[in-house]
Amino acid sequence: EYGKLGSGTTNSSTPVQVSGLSSITAIAAGSDHSLAIKQGGTVWAWGRNTYGQLGNGTTSFMSAPVQVTNLSGVTVIAVGHWHSLALKQDGTVWAWGYNGYGQLGDGTTANRSAPIKVSGLSNIAAIAAGSDHSLTLKQDGTIWAWGANYASQIGDGTTTNRYTPVQVDITLSNGSGDTPTQPTTTTPTTFTDIPADAWYKSYVDALVVKGIISGYPDGTFRPLNSITRAEFAKMVILAIGESPTTNTASSFTDVATSYWAYGYVEEAKELGIIGGYPDNTFRPTANVSRQEIAKMVVLAAKIPPTTSYRADFTDVPSTLWSWSYILAAKDAGIISGYPDNTFKPANSAIRAEASKMVEAVAK
Repeated sequence: EYGKLGSGTTNSSTPVQVSGLSSITAIAAGSDHSLAIKQGGTVWAWGRNTYGQLGNGTTSFMSAPVQVTNLSGVTVIAVGHWHSLALKQDGTVWAWGYNGYGQLGDGTTANRSAPIKVSGLSNIAAIAAGSDHSLTLKQDGTIWAWGANYASQIGDGTTTNRYTPVQVDITLSNGSGDTPTQPTTTTPTTFTDIPADAWYKSYVDALVVKGIISGYPDGTFRPLNSITRAEFAKMVILAIGESPTTNTASSFTDVATSYWAYGYVEEAKELGIIGGYPDNTFRPTANVSRQEIAKMVVLAAKIPPTTSYRADFTDVPSTLWSWSYILAAKDAGIISGYPDNTFKPANSAIRAEASKMVEAVAK
């Protein structure tokens, strides 16, 4: 999916060779994209590119490696959830991709589809990337960090996101080695990775109270992760107050009655919320797209699809199969789109977005 294997093909249950690469000196993998350094210091990338994390100046997914633009002399690479880092021979650090928490270190929260130089760093010896934050080790032994800080991962004694590098606060203990200072804590939120001021927090909290969503065993919600079709089917069924079906015959060849989400998927099918694919599959583990969510939520809430086309979004033409559902969801206040007047219908929805859409129709 997303071309993340780099072989020009889709899923494979056995190893496949990444296309067109040789003389590789280092590799790194993110959530849905990968990087490689070739001898000579150029960087190559493939996979998901929603936020420009491939660094080739576009946001198009790539199923085969493409060269990261305007970047050479690279010795080390690191990859976060949706962002990428590179350390050059001259000791500078470069970043690109998702920047919602400031993890690119350029003083903004603007996503970047091509590498930019991280502000104020020089003489860097090593780099590392967390899910949504970044770290460097300077030649003088100091550590600098930037990006998401909702769980004090920056190590500066606060929970404030940092858009440019700040020095990690490390003190020497009594002869026992270097020990990071204990970060200050704040009133805990429902999940450790949801900041108190996150735009989606109220939606997630409401769904938790209603028993529609839970989270992961480690106490996280992972709001930026994609959500599968099976997971969303379960959310929708619970949101409208329905229960898993007791029907023992599956409507889809790839959803066995023993599958964990079978009851929810089958109930959604019986209620006319989902229909599946022409080959009689549901593809439960595939990521659900924003347009698929729009359709499911509209049907679940029994909102009539819009019958008169309007060009409300620049990327939702009248030829798009889902336009009537997208416009109906917009009219109902369930969706709003992006600041650039797009909806990005084919993009995989993230858990934060899905929570907002489901909460709008939850009983």
